[in-house]
Amino acid sequence: METVAECVFGIVERLTLSQLLPRIKEPESLALQVVNLLLYGMFATESAITQEIEKEEGQMIDTVIQVLLAAFILTEDVIKLLRVPFQVEHWRHYQYPLWFMSVTGFFELIGSIAVIYGVWNRYLAVGAGVLFVILMPRCLFMPIFFGQTNLL
Repeated sequence: METVAECVFGIVERLTLSQLLPRIKEPESLALQVVNLLLYGMFATESAITQEIEKEEGQMIDTVIQVLLAAFILTEDVIKLLRVPFQVEHWRHYQYPLWFMSVTGFFELIGSIAVIYGVWNRYLAVGAGVLFVILMPRCLFMPIFFGQTNLL
């Protein structure tokens, strides 16, 4: 254990003297370099470390998009379940029964909650995706058949 502590101390001391004090690197960059060295070892190439960092950044972007999608769908679900007047008018225009609006809102609510929990459990995210694939043809085809939608 003493040897590990000496190695870590030596790494930090050497990087501080050679990189931080001459202002070659910022403290955050230096700390990241030390952590990567300890996590991936001295033999890891810099490209492997860079790829791992890029992978983590990509996962963060995916998570943010997933949560934003869930928030938008959740807002729509609440509007359907509360039967807000403009939504009721919209459903009557497309000649849907109002009970179908509540059922659709309930299933979309389940799907949006699954999308949120899908951040931690990918199977829930996949299940929510399948549920939305089943629910969305109504959203796609009904404006084409009943609305005054210009497709071009």
